[in-house]
Amino acid sequence: MKFKLSKKVFAHIDCDSFFVACEVFRNPSLATKHVCVGRDVTIAASYSAKAKWVKVWVPFWQAKKILWNSFVALDPDMKLYGQLSKKFMWFLRMHTQNVEVFSIDEAFVELTWIPESLDMNLEEYVVYLQKKILQEIWIPVSFWVSTTRLRAKIFSKVHKPYGYFIGMDNQSVYDQFQEMPVSDIPFVWFWYQQRLAPHIKTIYDFSRESMFYFKRLIGKNATWLWFELNGVNSLSFASHWDKKSLVKTRSFNHEMSSDPRFIWSKLLLNVERLFEEMALAEFEIRHIRLYLKTKEKERFGISHYFEDYTCDRKEIYSALQILFKKLYKPWVVYRSTWVGSHDLQKYTPKQLSIFSKANEKHETNKKLEKIFLDIHKKYGNESIHVGI
Repeated sequence: MKFKLSKKVFAHIDCDSFFVACEVFRNPSLATKHVCVGRDVTIAASYSAKAKWVKVWVPFWQAKKILWNSFVALDPDMKLYGQLSKKFMWFLRMHTQNVEVFSIDEAFVELTWIPESLDMNLEEYVVYLQKKILQEIWIPVSFWVSTTRLRAKIFSKVHKPYGYFIGMDNQSVYDQFQEMPVSDIPFVWFWYQQRLAPHIKTIYDFSRESMFYFKRLIGKNATWLWFELNGVNSLSFASHWDKKSLVKTRSFNHEMSSDPRFIWSKLLLNVERLFEEMALAEFEIRHIRLYLKTKEKERFGISHYFEDYTCDRKEIYSALQILFKKLYKPWVVYRSTWVGSHDLQKYTPKQLSIFSKANEKHETNKKLEKIFLDIHKKYGNESIHVGI
């Protein structure tokens, strides 16, 4: 069976430790420190902290124990991250084509014929873009280039941070695949990997096996992965921001546990990914739902409804803390967490009102309320009347 091999040039561009890079952009003095971003648990760490084995999901108490006085903990500022992300995506749209936003800090782009039109080769153009992004946006990025999007995505394990890898010919691609485990293929989940064992251990093994074998074993989606790995352009990662729901899940695999700190740390990763998407798409939510799945695959859920649509991180975080305390049972062993919302809308600035409960925390309304109280104390409760 013959297939038409892609002659296009795709790049996967990923910001290096994006949340930390944004914090360094705001405060350059952090550049030489071990920075961890998160709340109770690490969701992003500087590369100097990662070198000391402080990675994603490591609790702050443990990170502090490892890094001691050099430990710098920062709450995530999704508004800042969203603004810099938009600036980054806008840059890509100006200098590449067919930009497909994959997350708040990464995207797929097409570079076909662009370097040639500027009298550059592919490597020169990639280096040029890297330097220009760092110069204009102050965010370091890594590039991986190949003939399909999935190949480019897989190479994100190579030459990071602030590196690049170009694999345009099949020989260099397959040579790299022989050194990479099958777990590096996106969307090949843990239970799929178990079914692929024992003879499919590397990406090269996956790409050399029959397409029909994977179709029977996993399903139709596996055939698309197989095509992409073998140089046939068949996938798109374009984001669609007209979603009706946001859902983030996380399985523990072999780490099933009843430890509340461990389960909460996993749940927090879901929550932060939820905030990433909300910040990038400018969503706000009215409803949040939390599920915990047990070892026996029973699922228990609980919801919270806010008084108004919100994107306030502290408000959502506090609601989830309450939900978790209500739902968690110490004698139950859990295997996964799930958090999401089915009531979304695009963010719209709220008109301030002294009568709205949603604005009680606003500083302006606090001042107004104090003035009202002072007047009432001096002239009586009937001194001010509301006109309709």
